[in-house]
Amino acid sequence: MAKYFEENSDYSIEIFYGVLKFLVIEKKKITTNGVIPIWEKKKRDNKFSAKPIIVNHNSIIFSPIILDRLAKDWTEGMMNFILPYDIGMQNTLNTINSWKKFYEQQIVQNLNGLFKDNRYVTHIDQELYKLDIKGNHPRNLGDYDLIVIDNKLKEILLFEVKYMRLSQTMKDSMGDQKEYFFGGKSKGLKFKRRVEYFEENLDVICRNIGLEERYSLKSYFITNKLIKSNFVEFPFEIISFNEFKSLNND
Repeated sequence: MAKYFEENSDYSIEIFYGVLKFLVIEKKKITTNGVIPIWEKKKRDNKFSAKPIIVNHNSIIFSPIILDRLAKDWTEGMMNFILPYDIGMQNTLNTINSWKKFYEQQIVQNLNGLFKDNRYVTHIDQELYKLDIKGNHPRNLGDYDLIVIDNKLKEILLFEVKYMRLSQTMKDSMGDQKEYFFGGKSKGLKFKRRVEYFEENLDVICRNIGLEERYSLKSYFITNKLIKSNFVEFPFEIISFNEFKSLNND
């Protein structure tokens, strides 16, 4: 098979053995005792769904259908920022996280594009102490992904944007809740502090940046998928970009 691979592809025989090693299940690591920890999906690389090739003496046993399914799992997983497993894949995970940050910025740009009318003034990735240089605002507050000033409705809109991965397991879903909503360092709690600070100082901020009339404040946590906070209530609306875009166009 190695010779056939070398003769019928553009890759060397070393690549063949590297791929084979990546896909062959390690029989010594297989156990018949205990419970299979299906909730630890990301930590289990030696499983038949991820390594569906069996080497037995001089024989290589595999199913073309299962290999095709695995190829789709890796391809679709890359596109959705999830992998069949995480262990030993740190370089790939770092690359995926870089893509994720890039797509978050794309959503911010697309969101900003909804406010092109002359009635709006927008600020992207704006820290408050730089927007309001007259105010003595804390420098550790963090930046606002997008600030929109609507001079027609006399509103200021604050946006936090997050690109979330698909959840494959209940553990993934709970991990999302902790990362974004109820963990001590969650994105939602950090945005909540920024929203509450802006609300408490709204009149002063408006006056300092030249807004003479009274403005109200609205805030949104924008995501790429439908999600809600299951354990904590927030003073902002959690809404997908497509849903917000649809409401904004009505």
